[in-house]
Amino acid sequence: MGRKERRSSAGAVNRRNSNIKGSSKPKRKKSNREKKIDTIFFGFIAAIVIIIIASQFGTKVKDVEIRVNYNKNVKTLVQIFWLDAQKNTSEKNSVSKNIDSDHVDMKVKESVVTDAVYFRLDCLDNYKKDVAIEDISIYANGICVAKMTGAEIYDAHGFFRDVDLEKKDDTIILKSPGDDCQFHFKNEFNYSREVLNKKAAERRAVVIIILFIVLAIVYLILFKYKKEVVYNLSTLGGKIKGLYLEKMKVKHKVLYGVTIFIVVLSTVLLVTSNFLYDKFSNISMGEILFHLKVPMTGTSESMVEEYFRFGAVSFIIMGASLIIAIILFAIFKIIRNNALTVYTSLSASCIYLLVVILVFNSNFKVFAYLAKQFDKSTFIEDNYVLADETELTFPEKKRNLIYIFLESMESTFISKDEGGYWKQTVIPELAELAKENINFSENDKIGGSYSTNGATWTVAGMVSQTSGTPLLIPIGGNSYNSPDVQFLPGVTSIGDLLKEQGYNQEIVVGSDIAFGGRKLYFGQHGDFDMFDYNLAIKEGKIPKDYKVWWGYEDKKLFKFAKEELEEISKKDEPFNFTMLTVDTHFPSGYLCEDCKNEYGTQYENVYACSSRQVGEFVEWIQKQDFYENTTIVISGDHPTMDSRYIQQNYDLDKPRPIYNCVINPAEGLDGSNSKNRLFTTLDLFPTTLASIGVKIEGERLGLGTNLFSGEETLAEKYGYDKIDEEFDKKSVFYDKKLLGEK
Repeated sequence: MGRKERRSSAGAVNRRNSNIKGSSKPKRKKSNREKKIDTIFFGFIAAIVIIIIASQFGTKVKDVEIRVNYNKNVKTLVQIFWLDAQKNTSEKNSVSKNIDSDHVDMKVKESVVTDAVYFRLDCLDNYKKDVAIEDISIYANGICVAKMTGAEIYDAHGFFRDVDLEKKDDTIILKSPGDDCQFHFKNEFNYSREVLNKKAAERRAVVIIILFIVLAIVYLILFKYKKEVVYNLSTLGGKIKGLYLEKMKVKHKVLYGVTIFIVVLSTVLLVTSNFLYDKFSNISMGEILFHLKVPMTGTSESMVEEYFRFGAVSFIIMGASLIIAIILFAIFKIIRNNALTVYTSLSASCIYLLVVILVFNSNFKVFAYLAKQFDKSTFIEDNYVLADETELTFPEKKRNLIYIFLESMESTFISKDEGGYWKQTVIPELAELAKENINFSENDKIGGSYSTNGATWTVAGMVSQTSGTPLLIPIGGNSYNSPDVQFLPGVTSIGDLLKEQGYNQEIVVGSDIAFGGRKLYFGQHGDFDMFDYNLAIKEGKIPKDYKVWWGYEDKKLFKFAKEELEEISKKDEPFNFTMLTVDTHFPSGYLCEDCKNEYGTQYENVYACSSRQVGEFVEWIQKQDFYENTTIVISGDHPTMDSRYIQQNYDLDKPRPIYNCVINPAEGLDGSNSKNRLFTTLDLFPTTLASIGVKIEGERLGLGTNLFSGEETLAEKYGYDKIDEEFDKKSVFYDKKLLGEK
């Protein structure tokens, strides 16, 4: 074969190889036209992503600015006070600034706008010149959410001194302010944090929508190939199917689906994070993790509605904007059959998710929690006393026990004079019961216990008080959504001990007993009879379609509790009767028809109503034949989750004590060791057993100490901070022995 023939043959082989499926082809360079299109699209999408991400920083109102707009050319020093009454002026509740333009911005905490009844405005530099105030505005995260004109301020003024006031059009004029110029005006803003957040979010949503529209218009104007754009948009559906779904590689379809999933997941996570932080600012990562693993059936409809109301704007704006942006970007890019679209979209969604994770971590310290899970501790193992290995001596005549858990009941609501922190006692009946009976306190007046980590929500509070054990669920632990799962199988509770002693046991709640794992706990630890919302319907005590708050209100709860007590007390065996109220649950509580309007807020009125109902219930018990041989323990389950409401009157850096009271304990027990104690809800486990006459070897059970004994508690030995720190760490003993994890 000649050289020419060999070359020809080789060329044929090369041509054949080039036609083999999968052979690489030289890539076509993009034209200038296509590069321009790509550049515009990248800029457009980048701008949208920046807008969305930027909108997430500042959706939660932490501070506000009070902006006072003056007439021009006024040079003076202005000071504004916020007061809870017209005369209670304090320098610490004020801020002052020089007026160096036609307005002055004074940054304050958001609670100022919520709490203040009056504002007082002083012009401190006595120029004897008229000062005209055009308006006072409230700015939340840089967005004006409220405004009072000078005329409105004039109409709202109360006390004023060393100044004459004049109203002119929409302006109030301070005429010839003197040496002690001041005037007070009522706080007509009167916004709660929720309202501020909502207003800020609404205005931010408008800004985002406007920017989105402007960007789209600018894009269309700048885009030279507008005919192609119009055509592409007009045939949108067909192009998605024909040019995207059909022509796209399978792996790109999957990645595109993952992108949309990440966007939706990120938006839900962001809204949930902000909702939990705003509504339950003291919620822990452990509590969030626990509620992901237990039944949530029976959740209050009002809570669900509140969640969707809170997140409506975020869901619509953030989710829709991102999805639309990604889809539009994908359509135009895929028309050019460029797989880069998918990866760009996926990258944008991942950036969004990263931002959300950082926000979530900022709210709940997730990374710190995870880090502690890798830090092992033997604290629980070193201090835990197993009840089934401890000698317990019951009295010959066993006493009945009535344990009343009060939802979110703190001693905080008692006046400062009586040991609490409120201006006046909102729960007078409970305060009186505490004074007349035994109340364990951190001071020498009425006080209460501390809720450790793992005891700051309802189920955890009930577990800690009845077993001396915090509820600490590891990240990789069991789910508790199955009735076959063992709930703390290594723990011995009051229910377990009293069942062995032949007690009849019952729990009554006004909600679904399955919520949060309560059915598992009380069913597996004491075989309690359970009367809840569902059983009340089944037995015809309430109509089938009846539901208020979490099920039925406390007014009915106490009525049903009396009926159940009358029945259980007729049996020959002693009884252990447990009940849980619900009306004082956050947010704002449930105001039933019997509640009075005695205080300034609904929440206070609900607490007052609950106190009155408990007082009447205790009086009824004391008139029954079984009372003589019955001990009553009353305790809050955990602090209220509305910590911002408490912050109006309380320093949140201090522990918030949980109310407790022991009525008619066993003979020989008194309150000699009840005051000036450091103790936690864990200590109520052995203390409750002691209150019905049980003798405890060593005076300790679980992680609790019998407070009647005067023995040192873990809190007195280590302090609250140390206990919380150790509970956050991983305990092999807890996971293996108490939780029964493999």
